Amino acid sequence: RLLLAELRRQGNDRSGAERELRQLLSLNPDRLEALQLLTLLQLEQGRGGQAQAQLRERLAKASKPEVKPQALGIGLLLGDLDQRLGQADQAAGLYSQLATDFPKDPRPLLALALLRQQRGDGQGAQEALVQARGRQGEANGRNLDAVASAWGLSGLRQSATASGTSNVTGPSQP
Repeated sequence: RLLLAELRRQGNDRSGAERELRQLLSLNPDRLEALQLLTLLQLEQGRGGQAQAQLRERLAKASKPEVKPQALGIGLLLGDLDQRLGQADQAAGLYSQLATDFPKDPRPLLALALLRQQRGDGQGAQEALVQARGRQGEANGRNLDAVASAWGLSGLRQSATASGTSNVTGPSQP
């Protein structure tokens, strides 16, 4: 059903795609891939607010009375939607809450770092990356070190370009 929904979406049969996704979600309400595609469909149709309300409701159900594992995926999806709808502060708050609710998972901190980097807060992005690194093993930590290094060089390049001296070179921004 998920593949059929994607094919219908690509064929501009948005209502058919949404119908398939709703059937899939009625059978398995925690199917994150279906939620992602449904959210994308609603966003493409100008119904981002509706998608946002539905995800908030699902997140609330997954978070009370105690936080369930599926709350992380729903929360990350909601944070991404918040960003796309121009509500970056709301997304940052959600990522911070998810980082608190899931203290061993680096993904909320990685999302927060990316959001801060996109907003031009290089220092805040670096801090979030350091926290995320503390939650990962050595191999993945090295990957985060490379991202942090590239972001640092990117900030250096931007300030050098702004001052008129662009002789700093390094890896491109990820």
